[in-house]
Amino acid sequence: ATTLRPIVTEYDPKKRGARTELADLVLKKYKCEKNGVPITAVAGSTTPLVEKPALDEEAGYNPFEHRNLTHPTSDLDTLIHLLKGSLGSGILAMPMAFMNAGLAFGVVATFAIGFVCTYCVHMLVKCSHVICRRMQVPSFGFAELAEAAFLAGPQAVHKFSGLARAMINLFLVVDLLGCCCVYIVFVATNIKQVVDHYADSRIDLRLYMVMLALPLVLLNMIRNLKWLAPFSMIANLLMAAGVGITFYYIFIDLPSVHERPQFTSLSQLPLFFGTAIFALEGIGVVMPLENNMKTPSHFIGCPGVLNIGMTVVVILYTAVGFFGFLQYGDETKGSVTLNLPVTDILAQSVKVMIAVAIFLTYGLQFYVPMEIIWKSIGHRFGAHKLAAEYIVRIVLVLGTVAIAAAIPQLGPFISLVGAVCLSTLGLMFPAIIELVTYWELPGMGSCYWRLWKNFFIILFGILGFVTGTITSIEEIIREFGAGWVCWDSQFWHAVHGGILHRLRFYTPDGSDDSCGQKLITELQCHPKLRYYTACLMDSESLREGNLELTPPNTKSVSLKQFVQHHKGILNHWTELVPVHPVIWNGYLQLSMYLPPLYVMKGTDSVPKMLRSLQNARQ
Repeated sequence: ATTLRPIVTEYDPKKRGARTELADLVLKKYKCEKNGVPITAVAGSTTPLVEKPALDEEAGYNPFEHRNLTHPTSDLDTLIHLLKGSLGSGILAMPMAFMNAGLAFGVVATFAIGFVCTYCVHMLVKCSHVICRRMQVPSFGFAELAEAAFLAGPQAVHKFSGLARAMINLFLVVDLLGCCCVYIVFVATNIKQVVDHYADSRIDLRLYMVMLALPLVLLNMIRNLKWLAPFSMIANLLMAAGVGITFYYIFIDLPSVHERPQFTSLSQLPLFFGTAIFALEGIGVVMPLENNMKTPSHFIGCPGVLNIGMTVVVILYTAVGFFGFLQYGDETKGSVTLNLPVTDILAQSVKVMIAVAIFLTYGLQFYVPMEIIWKSIGHRFGAHKLAAEYIVRIVLVLGTVAIAAAIPQLGPFISLVGAVCLSTLGLMFPAIIELVTYWELPGMGSCYWRLWKNFFIILFGILGFVTGTITSIEEIIREFGAGWVCWDSQFWHAVHGGILHRLRFYTPDGSDDSCGQKLITELQCHPKLRYYTACLMDSESLREGNLELTPPNTKSVSLKQFVQHHKGILNHWTELVPVHPVIWNGYLQLSMYLPPLYVMKGTDSVPKMLRSLQNARQ
């Protein structure tokens, strides 16, 4: 069959002719590069945007036979690459995802999201095969496929082909650079936790990110993907070892499943969605892997490379999320490595290993968005291309460091990237591409089932995008308050993540037992504080008026939850014993002994409590 190509993509007023470039094809103004068939593309012509081949020609073209691959990958190689591309830092965030969903619902929802993501990849690859036959082109990338699908689809959507390609490239860039920002937060947080264990002074998390800037810039001066391969290999080994040791800690003395909620609340589900889709969605690696297979038909076959790989990924991610949340409960952090005991040398080595692995992976993650950006702007720099490219690389790396420093909350940041980028790339765009691909031929099917199916997938993606984005931003704002920082003349105090393990009350020096006992009685009689146990530190401490309230089973509660539930009793107590609060070693303390508070940030509930405490003290 004669190879046919798109004739016109859009009118170019500068050249007074038609632009005919599509994907990686090089088309001349009047001639198609491959077969030399003359094509006249006159400015303002009414020639159709795509000259469609006859059905027999389309059916007779096999794109797989026209792929000239120097080193095609086997099914096993492709499976390994798929697993490596899908098993990233997201696996360490799955316990946090389950914390926002609950144990039982988390299992069901993770499998459901995994199924939908895998199905959308199936749709994308099938559409690629259809468009390859229709356009008689061997292969497409993700963005090029979107452009070609719009060009080969209904006449009404031809004019949106360039927009489709640009939007996918935009979201790919935002997604991958967002992942780079997450990597910086991840590395800095893990390193800080280890250093803080040995250092007397506390350095702000953002300073660790600033210190990472120079080595990241140097790493990303590497322009050739070949030279990044050794770093990737080292990162894979470190990540595998770190995840393996993390599993060891997760399975030590697991509590009963009945001690964890099976479902949390509807308000937390958007955070679960964003984190889970961030972890599971590997849409960016799919098209390159399928395009380089020796037998591409095996990619989406039954069982197929994709099905096997995604089944392994979903099971592994579900296991980490389930057992990680079961082990750490409400104390679960944005990366499960942050929950490992910092006093253990083995746990410290895990934090360092995975931090180094993620750091080395940054270069590979940065390579793709840099390529997309440079291809769109590189032609503008003329003779100074090389210097300009290095400047762009430096600016982009410093930009990711700046964004990471501005949003240092790991968990909500992961949810935000997943909700914004991967709900679009992994759900909405594949559904849209299938709609325009099948709109005319073979159609929407009986009762328009294909239309309804894609409508609900797009609706699900929009719902996840909107709710996940809003909730993640709210959580980021909230954590800016929940991780409030207090400064006085002697101490730098912080509660990271807003988790309250124990609550200590300090009454004035010299008070007798009756003051402390009255407080104990009042707190234990309070209906919202009955689940707390009052632990008298010792008889000497009691005479000094000190007592400690600890939740049963050593469970922790969020600082915001405590303040909201117990503000009334705290205010009432301040009438008995004037106090002001400070933070020390992770405890919220109410004390008259420490110096006055100079700076305090908090959520809406916290400042109200502080004002009432300070007013009572005055």
